[in-house]
Amino acid sequence: TLVLDSSTFESNTATQRGGGIMAHGGGSIVVVASQSSSLILRNVAYLYGGGVYLQDQGTRLDVSGSGTQMVVSGNTAEQAGGGVFAFTASSITVSSGARMDVINNTAADLHGGGVYLQDQDTRLVVSDSGTQMVVSGNTAEQRGGGVCAFSASSITVSSGARMDVINN
Repeated sequence: TLVLDSSTFESNTATQRGGGIMAHGGGSIVVVASQSSSLILRNVAYLYGGGVYLQDQGTRLDVSGSGTQMVVSGNTAEQAGGGVFAFTASSITVSSGARMDVINNTAADLHGGGVYLQDQDTRLVVSDSGTQMVVSGNTAEQRGGGVCAFSASSITVSSGARMDVINN
């Protein structure tokens, strides 16, 4: 488990996956409430997941709790998932009053400038009162400037939570 508490991952490069952070094989990234946001900024992956890359069942990104904020901004993936790339039954959960901003990311050649989801049981869940996810200013060469969900992946926004996908 990687715990982010006012953490910054900035200007990193991966020749394949996860320019900022990569988790797979059931690993987890947990963002906790702190004095300032956890930042994933200006990272590059030459394949997938410029900012964050998640792979495999049980692998998860959790942004949870009032006052918890994660910003994924200015990242680039040459293929898909400029901001966040999740597949093979991995999950992204924003809950309990947290906020996640996925802004100004790029998928240079394919899909999902902000968020890319692929495969059955891969999911994005935004839940609970006061929780917000903003996906804005992202670009993709082909599909899903803001969010791209393929192959039976799912997005769930529960009552009381808010997901704004704007200006992508």
